[in-house]
Amino acid sequence: MRFLPDGRRLHLHDGPIDLIVEAFAEAHAIQVAYRAAIKRFPMILDELCSELNLVRQPVRPGGPWP
Repeated sequence: MRFLPDGRRLHLHDGPIDLIVEAFAEAHAIQVAYRAAIKRFPMILDELCSELNLVRQPVRPGGPWP
C-alpha cells in the first residue's frame, strides 16, 4: 500500500485485488479515510475467500446474506 507519485491517490494491492483510490474532502477527513483503508484492506481478500461458497450461490429471497 502506497501513494502514487501524485500524492493524492492511494494504491492498494493484495493478490488479485489491485485498487487505486482517491478521496475528496477536507485534508483531515482524507487522511482519516486513507488510514482506515490501509488498516482494513489487508483483511478483505481473506474475508471474500471465506464467503466464496456463499457468493457463488444463486440469490434467493430470504436466502443467506454474505
